[in-house]
Amino acid sequence: MHEAVFEAGWEAGGLMPQHRAVVARDHRGRGREMICLDWTLVHPACGPKMYGVSKSYDYVERHTTLFRTVVTAVVANRQVIDGIEVRVQEPSLREAEEAYLQTTVKESYEQMEVAQTRLLELLHHPQHRWAYTKRTEMVVGAVQQLEQEGQFPEAHYAFDTGVLTLELARLIENKGKHWVSELGRLARLRPPPRRSVVAEQR
Repeated sequence: MHEAVFEAGWEAGGLMPQHRAVVARDHRGRGREMICLDWTLVHPACGPKMYGVSKSYDYVERHTTLFRTVVTAVVANRQVIDGIEVRVQEPSLREAEEAYLQTTVKESYEQMEVAQTRLLELLHHPQHRWAYTKRTEMVVGAVQQLEQEGQFPEAHYAFDTGVLTLELARLIENKGKHWVSELGRLARLRPPPRRSVVAEQR
């Protein structure tokens, strides 16, 4: 792993594909596999300056706390389970930026330098809004990357309602794979569209 970190230039985007290639070799020929997609709130031990930290209400702990939203993927069969993806969600700065823009608004800007600075502030706000990625979008991106790499061609998908979207279901089905999730109190196994298999319910 240390060698892989150096080879990837300390970049997660370069490290994880190498990691998945190694994991895939260990998983080949071990029977049916599932890729499990999930998300969780991770409470940082290093305080509010750590990357991706947000402050919000924790409904489990029942108080406001610091956390990071993390999307994960693991591949599992009867013998082996391995992590194959982890993505940290950048916090949304929308409310803080909007409050700042409202507080610092002026009726006129007489000096050009001040006007330019203000214009950049106004342009950064929509840029940050467009760059923000929801956890469901992060999961779709992770599946797209996993399928593009093709390291786990026989693995189907399992996930809960926290990441279930129509876009994710269609993406998996278009790859000719099955997915398992919860719809209300029902769990369904959806077949790919090219097969005429009746969905199982339990």
